[in-house]
Amino acid sequence: MRFNVEKAYCLSDKVREKILQMEKNRINKDGELVISSTKTRTQKSIMNFSLVLVSQDIIDAASYVPPPPSEEQVKIITKLAAIGERKRLDNKKAQSQKKAMRRSRDSYD
Repeated sequence: MRFNVEKAYCLSDKVREKILQMEKNRINKDGELVISSTKTRTQKSIMNFSLVLVSQDIIDAASYVPPPPSEEQVKIITKLAAIGERKRLDNKKAQSQKKAMRRSRDSYD
C-alpha cells in the first residue's frame, strides 16, 4: 500500500512533518509511505484493511499530543528541579573551595 504523505492535505503540517520524521525508512523519494504485507500475496479486502489499520496507527501516533501535567506533577517537578539546582551549586562551591585550597600559600607550610 502506498500513501503519499507529502500530498495528503487531510493531515496538518505538524502531523505530516512528524510522520516524515518517524517513518523516514518507509518513505520513498516520491514522499510515499510504503506499507507491505509479507504474510500473504493475495489482494483480499481483509489484508488491505489491515494495511489501512497500520497506516491509521502511524497517523494516530504522529498526531498524539500528551496531556498537560497536573498541578501536583508541576509542584513535584519544580521541587525536584530546585533540589537539583541546590545540589549543583553546592558541588560547584565545594570544587571551588578545593581548588582555592590548592592555590593558597598557607597550604604548603
